[in-house]
Amino acid sequence: MTTEQGANGKAGLSEDRQWELALASLNRADQSTNYLRTLMFVAAGGLIFFVLPELRSALPKTALFAHLAAAALAGLAICILLYSWHIQRVKARERFGYLRDGNYDSYLQYDKAVETISSKRDSRIDFLSFVILLAAFALELVARYQALSEAMKTAPVPGVHV
Repeated sequence: MTTEQGANGKAGLSEDRQWELALASLNRADQSTNYLRTLMFVAAGGLIFFVLPELRSALPKTALFAHLAAAALAGLAICILLYSWHIQRVKARERFGYLRDGNYDSYLQYDKAVETISSKRDSRIDFLSFVILLAAFALELVARYQALSEAMKTAPVPGVHV
């Protein structure tokens, strides 16, 4: 039976169903976080590969510096994402170790500690990675605007003599 009568007469979920529901919610949260990290990782990698050809062309120093800074920020975002993934992997291995050894009480204590202590830190790390990636994209847009404005100043217009 999936429902039980509570003390107030209302139907509720059994303890097994509550546990399944909690695990399903945790799995959905972990999966969405993985999708978000993957998306940011691909965006940062794409930005780096998009910027690399620009570094070889003859650019003004300011535009070249902006391209380099954008690539460096995208690389930093990737490093932060890898660190965030590492933290998640370590927590999963700790949980697995407690369950493998049959130490369910320690698992519950660890899980509660992780939820109260590190969940805010983990979300801040992912948000920091997003902000750094956003700054890298903004910097790259500024660099492209500068390069385009420099090209527009120096490019002669055919048929117009000044």
